[in-house]
Amino acid sequence: KEILANLIEQEIVPEEFASENNLIQENNIEEISKIVEEVIENNSEVLERIANGEEKLIGFLVGQIIKISKGQVNPSVAKELLLKEISS
Repeated sequence: KEILANLIEQEIVPEEFASENNLIQENNIEEISKIVEEVIENNSEVLERIANGEEKLIGFLVGQIIKISKGQVNPSVAKELLLKEISS
């Protein structure tokens, strides 16, 4: 509530505020795919463990994608692209 009140009082456009404070998620599939590929390349041991049934480690890889993107990637999109990539 307080943040919204300050935005209104200072006549700040919410989209500008979100952009300036890195609050907008990345939706560029190509950019997210590059990060997914990087995470896959750097985590071959984890991928092997996933292939052996440790599916909970998918969450770890999604976390790595989010970390590299500095929180700018939607976790659902990251997981979807990751699963698509490792299943092919």
